[in-house]
Amino acid sequence: MTDSFDDIAWSLYWAQNQLYSCVASDSAQDQAVLEDVWLSFAEPIQAGARVLDLATGNGVVPATLLKLKEFSIDAVDAADIDPTNYLSESQQLAEVRFHAKVDLRNLPFPEAKFDVLTSQFGIEYAGLSEATAIVLEVLRPGGLIGFLVHHADSEILQGSRIKIDEMNILLQEGGVIETLLKMLKGECSFAKLEDAGRSAVDQYPNGSASISGQIFSGINQISQLLSNSPNAAQKLGATMALRLRAERSRLFQLREAAHDERQMQEYVDQLGGMGLVNVSNEMIYADQALLGWFVQAQKR
Repeated sequence: MTDSFDDIAWSLYWAQNQLYSCVASDSAQDQAVLEDVWLSFAEPIQAGARVLDLATGNGVVPATLLKLKEFSIDAVDAADIDPTNYLSESQQLAEVRFHAKVDLRNLPFPEAKFDVLTSQFGIEYAGLSEATAIVLEVLRPGGLIGFLVHHADSEILQGSRIKIDEMNILLQEGGVIETLLKMLKGECSFAKLEDAGRSAVDQYPNGSASISGQIFSGINQISQLLSNSPNAAQKLGATMALRLRAERSRLFQLREAAHDERQMQEYVDQLGGMGLVNVSNEMIYADQALLGWFVQAQKR
């Protein structure tokens, strides 16, 4: 699914002091597993190697690599990223050269500039096979790739599907968000909004605190503002609607980027034709939770 919120979805997400974008849960265990993946990958790489992190977000891969040794790191993302300002703790990223609004299919670097290409839940959003063929142009002969890719059956995807279902209820035609915006314009009554809220709860009685809970809390705040500060109430309502639609778009993109076993095998089979050798692919788990595929290879 593509909509008008695709372009801003990730920019809004990364501006919220987020280091990780896609974990099965917010547990430290998931994050520790991913960190170990990158530390194991980087351990044999010489200090000072030139690394390009693709679809970097707020730089979780560079931050992890720099815990191990000094690397020369550039990091690109199509979103309007600014990690050293967005993250509350960004000291470890001070030496990373971040490049915002960069399309992976049009990298601003010369051929064979980098020793290593990395990506954590990123390159597949640009089309995994197509993007890989293009980004390999900036990798030197003998250079390495390490790509962590969404698995279609991962815990991350299962959780995203549940969130999308909940958001669809809130954003449906005649639903609570549409009714809220109409109420703020004076096109319907507050009673109508209350009816829409009850309908949403009836349709999705197990709404989460992080989605429905925040929306209804926001509506309560808007209602309190409306009589004394109607402009502030309208602005808050519009912002809440924008963020919810953008987050749904982000999750749709995540779902479409994921690869099942057949798709991943086709991708791995193509890598030899792209000039890559020593190809390996494994599934990464945190305890029993499937997180994704990890692909490693070397350029001839």
